[in-house]
Amino acid sequence: MVWSIIKSLFSPPPERTALAGLKAGRVQITGVARPGERTLASPIGGLACVAFFYRSTWAAPTRGSKVDRLVEQAQVYAPGFLLELDDATVQVEPPESGRFAREDHQRLLAAGLPGFKAEEQLMRPGDRLRLSGRLHLDGERPRLELSRAEILEVAADAGKKPKRWPKRRRAL
Repeated sequence: MVWSIIKSLFSPPPERTALAGLKAGRVQITGVARPGERTLASPIGGLACVAFFYRSTWAAPTRGSKVDRLVEQAQVYAPGFLLELDDATVQVEPPESGRFAREDHQRLLAAGLPGFKAEEQLMRPGDRLRLSGRLHLDGERPRLELSRAEILEVAADAGKKPKRWPKRRRAL
């Protein structure tokens, strides 16, 4: 009995694609990302997205070789984007978002760091997502306090393989 209680506390909740039958609390839901109030422009490509993860490095010389050093890392969410389920739409409240924009990427490019590399991972409208967090059913629209996100399938026009959405990392 004790083992089943411990297991239920630490195992993820079952994945759901519909709001029907869900109670308020910790959930894991799968649906399609839709823009909310506004979308973001990705820093490298300028593509419309609901969230992005950006990471840039430069090649620092060290005793005859080069080591990649972190320049900037940011995880940015559009405020209040939506997740469309089979029977309802849920408003997603992302965690505190970083502040990074296309202009910041352009500034880093202009700095002329040797071996500068930048990459971005996007959550675009139309992507199929698996989100985990705390569901609130009070008010007119259900809302999810996001704690974890995973891209299951990218939108048809994106043409890239899905990747696991990175956890927030500390700068090195």
